[in-house]
Amino acid sequence: MRVIKHVVKNPSGIKIISFMIIMILVSLNNTINLLHNKESVILLSVSVAVLLLCLVTLLLSLHRTFKKPAELTLYNENIILNGRTIQAKKIKVIMKMGYFKSIIGIKPYGRSIVPSNMCFRFSKEEEIGIADISNWAQKNNVEIVNKSFLRWI
Repeated sequence: MRVIKHVVKNPSGIKIISFMIIMILVSLNNTINLLHNKESVILLSVSVAVLLLCLVTLLLSLHRTFKKPAELTLYNENIILNGRTIQAKKIKVIMKMGYFKSIIGIKPYGRSIVPSNMCFRFSKEEEIGIADISNWAQKNNVEIVNKSFLRWI
């Protein structure tokens, strides 16, 4: 089999970014109210912890969204994605989510959620990329399905 290369990007995290901005605003308002009322130190601590968690999640999502494109390489029985080699025998299923700007997730055996470093979308020539990965999966006996899937941040 010839070596096939495609430029891929991390999926847009616009939904989680929007949600985290709303959560940060609500949590910030709650924290300010708790500071003024001086009620419970425990409630204030929980509110600050939620605020920090949302900030970290927002920053991680922004970093992944604006990360520069990587290269996906398909050859023989391996996929190289983000500098990591993934063997076909270690892939449980390849999932495709969506129709326009589809997100591809590679789910390895032993995982219930697609790892974030194995989730991508094609930067250019999406139809050709999906056809290539489908052909690769068929040749290596890896199941490919059109299905929504969970992924880490």
